Amino acid sequence: MNVDGLKTQDTCTLIFDIWQERDFILKEIESGKPSAVKLIPRDQRLGDKRFAEALLHLKSVPAHVPVFYDSFRHGHDMRYQPCLDHVIAIATQTPERAVIVSHAGGHQLLDYFIHLRTLKNIYYDISLILQYFYHSSVFADIKNLIQQTSKKADLVWIRLSLDFATHPAPNIHGDCRRSVA
Repeated sequence: MNVDGLKTQDTCTLIFDIWQERDFILKEIESGKPSAVKLIPRDQRLGDKRFAEALLHLKSVPAHVPVFYDSFRHGHDMRYQPCLDHVIAIATQTPERAVIVSHAGGHQLLDYFIHLRTLKNIYYDISLILQYFYHSSVFADIKNLIQQTSKKADLVWIRLSLDFATHPAPNIHGDCRRSVA
């Protein structure tokens, strides 16, 4: 699994919205421009039927193109919230593809971590959650995720990025060192 290309500034992540922009999406993927595709269940209204369609199309995307799955649950419309089953389906049905759990499961981080830890193609992106959950019990789970996965670098890659640059991230590294000591 190679996610090294995602660590550069020259990345292009394409929202995998095959219902609105199908021809454009497929053309861009064929061109090789996108370094990743992203599924956003709320925005794309990914219920079971639409997710099955998306998964079918994902199987035609080259295996070296990773999938970001936005796992941050929020809002009052519960019909299209992120679903751990979706992540498991992508990871198990396309095992050669890197699957990046965007926002590391949000407030359900512990569920994602426990249920996905045996899947070797799962990676985590901890953007947004550092700022959002800094003063909550979820922050302890974030530190645990970093500590546990840093021991297994071949299984998990953590990407620290900011969705909202106006909210600076806390000093997670200092907090992790203090909690280990």
